[in-house]
Amino acid sequence: MPLDARTLLSGPRGRRLCLAVAEHDPEGVIPAAASLGYLLFYAAHHLEKARGQGGAIFGWGFPDPLPEPSVEDIADALDRIPLTSIGIADALEACAASVDSARYWQEPDGTDQLLADTRLDGSLMRVAEHIVTSPTIEWWSAPMEPQQWVVNFRDRPTGPTADDSGGWWSRPPFGLTATTRALPGLGPVGLWLVEDRSDEEPADTRLLTDEGTPRVFEIVAAESWAELCRRYPLEITATRRHDWYRATGRSGKWMMPDWSRVANDFDAMHLTLAAYLSAAGVAIPLDDDFASVIAGWNPDETYWFTDVVTHAGSDATWMRDEQTGRWRQLG
Repeated sequence: MPLDARTLLSGPRGRRLCLAVAEHDPEGVIPAAASLGYLLFYAAHHLEKARGQGGAIFGWGFPDPLPEPSVEDIADALDRIPLTSIGIADALEACAASVDSARYWQEPDGTDQLLADTRLDGSLMRVAEHIVTSPTIEWWSAPMEPQQWVVNFRDRPTGPTADDSGGWWSRPPFGLTATTRALPGLGPVGLWLVEDRSDEEPADTRLLTDEGTPRVFEIVAAESWAELCRRYPLEITATRRHDWYRATGRSGKWMMPDWSRVANDFDAMHLTLAAYLSAAGVAIPLDDDFASVIAGWNPDETYWFTDVVTHAGSDATWMRDEQTGRWRQLG
């Protein structure tokens, strides 16, 4: 199901992606992009401060009093940014910026709060239409790629008291093998698109070997997730009500898929990038009482309920280039 502009804007991650595409100016030559960044910085700060989230800004170089840009100022800045062709690496970097800013355990940050304002819909729609007509995003809606790669970041916290997780996710359980496709010259998508990234590197990758034809459930939109929750319901209101209320603003009962039952019928679960951008972090209605949230699941990730093996000889180590910020293979 191809991604359209209106669907892209239906989720906070899709709206944040549009901002990242508009702001993309690696050479620092687009005045409107610099202006937009300036306005967003102060507007987001004031929103967070009003909600008790942000602290005061002190230091040399900041105006006193701090500017208070309006939503209309931001819309005007967005409208003045020229939109150029989007390369596959540029699109991936913009997606990475959106994914890294996801947070389902507390209120949206000031930028996400701003982007949710309907007065920005027209300006964001211009960017969204530019994105969805780019040929570089065709794989965003594609089903699981047969060739899948495992990515293992090094130096993750090992202590049981490490602040490395929480009770807010709805993805399959920890410990299952997770994989993504690879893109030519850029490596596995799992290197790039990581929620709440901790900048672990280097990363080791290995090609997955799977015999036969796996039974894969494809999450291609919010309704796919809703269907999964209805077919394999597990009420989790007691453990999610606080975090998901803060993240979505919805007060009510919550549900997620019962993965132990899902594993009886499927070998793997794949979340498309398009579904992630349009539906992650949204309160997805299931019926009159229950809703659910796609949370803690990286885009294009496939979780495996079956035993899988990796292909000997496919090992590769990747590092992030300090100058470009892009991943490169070592050796």
